[in-house]
Amino acid sequence: MGREKSVLIEDPRGVDVALIERELTQLWNDASERQERRGDSPVTRACSMNLVVVTDDTSRAAAIGELVGEVSVTSPSRIFLVVLDPGDDESGLDAWVSARCSLPLPGRNQVCCEEITLTAGGRESEKATGIVMSLLVPDLPTVVIWKSYAGLEGSVLSGFLPFADRVIIDSSEREHPEDLLLSWARLIAPGDAAGGTPGAGSSEALFGDLSWTHLTPWRSLLARAFQPLEVRDVLSDVGDVLIEYSVTSTPSHSGLAQAYLLVAWLASRLGWSSNGPFSVSSESERRADFRSASGGMLFAVRLGRTGSAGDATGGLESVTFRGAGDATVRLELTERTDCIRLEGRIDGVPVEEFLHYPVHQEEAVLISREMEILHRELPYERTMRRLSGLLAEYIS
Repeated sequence: MGREKSVLIEDPRGVDVALIERELTQLWNDASERQERRGDSPVTRACSMNLVVVTDDTSRAAAIGELVGEVSVTSPSRIFLVVLDPGDDESGLDAWVSARCSLPLPGRNQVCCEEITLTAGGRESEKATGIVMSLLVPDLPTVVIWKSYAGLEGSVLSGFLPFADRVIIDSSEREHPEDLLLSWARLIAPGDAAGGTPGAGSSEALFGDLSWTHLTPWRSLLARAFQPLEVRDVLSDVGDVLIEYSVTSTPSHSGLAQAYLLVAWLASRLGWSSNGPFSVSSESERRADFRSASGGMLFAVRLGRTGSAGDATGGLESVTFRGAGDATVRLELTERTDCIRLEGRIDGVPVEEFLHYPVHQEEAVLISREMEILHRELPYERTMRRLSGLLAEYIS
């Protein structure tokens, strides 16, 4: 069965910023009158949360609006699309309102929600937070999706944090995500990130990253792959780990952030101690050295960039563990989007299995899943603390 789609029921209306609430009321009145004249069923308004999406890439604003519309099908919200241009010499603040409705599958009701677009240039950029705050639907959670390339320590993001229940980024959008990940770690745990100082992270907002969500199948299948004791022995005597990732330009998506997070998660869960931060060993490879929890010999963890991701977006492609002798365990993507192949050699015996899990999922689906998480994710926080130490010297 196909997924429901979302469309604007009319072109966005330009409105005076001070009159947005009044214009929204008029928007729904007009929509109801149209439905009555046509003899259609009444417009059903729905709102389960406030959804704020911030970007400073004007060329992507329309595409981001479509993405948010897909999210609203499963998570009806009052949507705020905030387009910032702090470098614009001509300060300006403009607003539009529109109604976004689902195109329901047969037998389902059509659900509509409100969309408010704000464009702010120059010094007016910092006013956007106050406008959004004044228009939030009270007593509902507020989720902020940060798709801006501006620094996370800037005043715009800090202005959103006091009223945000959850703030989400996608570090996979960066081909070189190190500075973003370090800044994000400082927000999650002020002062913990290497070189960090206490700051905006003192808010009560919860932080998430779609790169971490992308890792869910990999983490689940790695845990499953190492359940047998004979396979788990590879982890106690690790000789080498290779994580391969791909990069795509359209859409802009890299598996490097996911690879970094996976290493930090493994180190946190398996008690690996690092012998220093990541370094660039070649143009397409990063490397860090670790010792296992048993204190054995140093082993290398290498992150290598592969070729094209094919029809999929860039992401993780494979994870390979090499142990003593010829022992190996390798998980790699197959051409199917719901399957990872496990292969290896344990005690001289070849192993092969296909593990089923939807690996490549649409961004709207991942965002909807993240929006439902309104509690602390301790494994993610521990992972970010480990990762900040692994990146610090590499960045400096």
